Amino acid sequence: MTGKNTNRLFTGFLMLVLFITASCSSDPLSPGVEYMPDMYRNFANKAFVNYDHPDSLLMRKPVSGTIAYSEDPVKRFDNMPYPFPNTLEGYEAAGAQLKNPVPFTEANLNAG
Repeated sequence: MTGKNTNRLFTGFLMLVLFITASCSSDPLSPGVEYMPDMYRNFANKAFVNYDHPDSLLMRKPVSGTIAYSEDPVKRFDNMPYPFPNTLEGYEAAGAQLKNPVPFTEANLNAG
């Protein structure tokens, strides 16, 4: 009985030492085994680098005579996320001027 227990204890200790030794790495930044490496270390895109067309220029100036998006009077207000000031008066003005386009009905509530 003592020989079997000693043999099992020695085998278990040897397996533990082998597991600990195998899990050690000389590289301190090594993450070990990765299930999906693309999720851990993604390819970082650099700003102003064109990966689709590397031979073309980036950040070109617009053609002369064109109207910038923010200069167009029709689209100028599309750039504004909220046309009222962040004050109590602006809050009350928004409540008076803005209306919900979806009527408050039981069917709309059920539809989500």
